[in-house]
Amino acid sequence: ETNVPNEENLSYFGAGDEAHVVYNFSLPPLLLHALLTGQSRWLSEWCQALPVLPSGCTYLNFTASHDGIGLRPAEGIIPKAELDAVFESMKAFGGLLTYRTHSDGSQSPYEVNISLYDALKGTVRGQDNWQQDRFICSQAIMLALAGVPAIYYNSLLATPNYLEGVAQTQRNRTINRRKWDLAEVNERLDNPDNPAHQVFEKLSTLIAIRRKVRAFDPRASQTCLSLDPRLFILVRVNEDEDSKVVCLFNLSDENVIINRADLSIAENVQVTNLVSGELIEAHHDQFQLTPYNTQWLEVN
Repeated sequence: ETNVPNEENLSYFGAGDEAHVVYNFSLPPLLLHALLTGQSRWLSEWCQALPVLPSGCTYLNFTASHDGIGLRPAEGIIPKAELDAVFESMKAFGGLLTYRTHSDGSQSPYEVNISLYDALKGTVRGQDNWQQDRFICSQAIMLALAGVPAIYYNSLLATPNYLEGVAQTQRNRTINRRKWDLAEVNERLDNPDNPAHQVFEKLSTLIAIRRKVRAFDPRASQTCLSLDPRLFILVRVNEDEDSKVVCLFNLSDENVIINRADLSIAENVQVTNLVSGELIEAHHDQFQLTPYNTQWLEVN
């Protein structure tokens, strides 16, 4: 668990003789940036550059934790001007910034302190009505990536910024450390109109699907495609189990259409959208994604 720049973080695998599971610290800031800008470039380029890991090694993929969203793992990947736009959005959505001091006395942001659910209440253009869809998309990406997924409990409960706690402790990190008692949790989960109920149901469904699909095994191969800047596309293949899933994620608030041929899915192959349960006939030559839509396409 090393909150450091990406290259140094990966070095802890050694040659398979050091750490066997490494926290994927670059994922949270890259994913946040992608969903706030509606652009996949830096996320995709990072994913494409991930090395093939030694046998027995894997990533622990996460998007939020009891600490903030570390920014050092995004160094050298996301341009400073684009990160600055993300910082402004985080402050507008109620978030806080924690700074580190350099040897020359200057300061730079070290981490964003915010609940992930509130971090995704809008884009760099401002707040909008796609908060929950954007949040579910973030978790679906994390669940699909090669590695072992870890969901922070306050994400599972769609917890908003805990500003009252920050006022009490005077610590920025308290903003995402809300503690719940059982009665509060049950009240939130039992109310269909509560975001916690809605998020819990949707994430539970995605997790249940993931557990059944052998292409999501941490040892299954992963390929990241760059076909449309608004899309993040993963192909997971488990050759031993004859299981292949093409994962499409719309990072934008626009409708996006992608061609079957561009995804290298043959015309005569039947496809099942695991998320919706829809069977897509072989003659359909396009896939349409609504804003922040996730499609896990099992290629039969």
